[in-house]
Amino acid sequence: VYIDSLYCSPAALLAEKMDSGSNNCVVLAGPRYSRSNIFLHSVFYFDRIPTPMNNRPDTLSERLGYYARLVRLDKPIGIFLLLWPTLWALWIAAEGVPNLHVLAVFVLGVVLMRSAGCAINDFADRDIDPHVERTSTRPLAAGLISVTETLFIFVLLALLAFLLVMTLNTLTRWMSV
Repeated sequence: VYIDSLYCSPAALLAEKMDSGSNNCVVLAGPRYSRSNIFLHSVFYFDRIPTPMNNRPDTLSERLGYYARLVRLDKPIGIFLLLWPTLWALWIAAEGVPNLHVLAVFVLGVVLMRSAGCAINDFADRDIDPHVERTSTRPLAAGLISVTETLFIFVLLALLAFLLVMTLNTLTRWMSV
């Protein structure tokens, strides 16, 4: 049977082992859900328990590594996909090589806003990500960083991007609002 969705109580998710006879989980299956091509075992990890918040690492380098993973700096393809049309637009608008200051602002803006988008996406999906195999190892979903830290990183990155815009001309500032 193909499974499209699963609901488990928090107590069941934190249990060391999921019993097949447990009443804590409800599998949504049947004609309505049979179109999915994803097996239950390929979507969810039941044997992995997220690291609790009280077991936080003490070293700054480990914390910075979690923040870098939160904003997906370890997967730069998203930055490249956003940067490509941005650079084309800059070159076309400048009718050649753009001003280096403007180029730097746009490149840094792409990195900052893509990173901020990743952080706020993890915040929005914080209740779903721990149950999905592909996203269960993200720092917020795994309990390695808190919701407050995630929101702080989002606000910090968005403010840094806004400060970058403030270095450009008045028309650009007004258009960015």
